[in-house]
Amino acid sequence: MSGGSAGIATTNAPLANSFSTGGQSTLLTDVGLLLRALNPASGGSFSVSLLSDNSTSPGVTLTTIATVNDSLLAATLGTFSYQLPTPYPLAAHTRYWIELDSPSSTSEWSFTATNVGIGVDNEYVYYAGQVFANPPSRPTK
Repeated sequence: MSGGSAGIATTNAPLANSFSTGGQSTLLTDVGLLLRALNPASGGSFSVSLLSDNSTSPGVTLTTIATVNDSLLAATLGTFSYQLPTPYPLAAHTRYWIELDSPSSTSEWSFTATNVGIGVDNEYVYYAGQVFANPPSRPTK
């Protein structure tokens, strides 16, 4: 399967992906992301945040999950997990967004073209100031 990545601190930022909860409320305890830094020594950083949904677009920031220094990433892709300082309660049947944003990071958030994972179907990507639906053949997660 093919995939790709998008720079966090470019004119395309912020970057966000939506996900939806199922029929029961739950707690969000951590977020796993596929990341790399093009220049880990750049001194840049980015924030990882949980946002509400605003009519199928990213809404307001509900909590900041982490602030990540580029120096903590490698130049090759890796999966990084970020624990929330306090588990965040997610309501049932609700869409949320994970957003990465920075004015200075050299990092990239990567995606894969596999249709696996909770909340991937019928979800959305926010990129370059626009919302795009995840096509069934290439969902972003």
